[in-house]
Amino acid sequence: MENTFARLNDEKRRMDDDFKARIEGNLTFIAGLRNEIDDSKTILVDRKKQNSDLYLELERQKDTLDHRNVELARVRADFHA
Repeated sequence: MENTFARLNDEKRRMDDDFKARIEGNLTFIAGLRNEIDDSKTILVDRKKQNSDLYLELERQKDTLDHRNVELARVRADFHA
């Protein structure tokens, strides 16, 4: 009887240890995933900022091109007049 109790107690202890190890592993895995999510969010914010800056530069370039086209049309009109 004592043997059976000791064996069951050891088995329960091993199961508890296994469960705790799996829980600890899962918590570590989840923490790693959270870090990856945070890193991805940071990268996303940076890329959005870069994208916004590029769109602003594109608009500036378009404005410059429009002004040059107006100036070119004016020079052509003066030349033909």
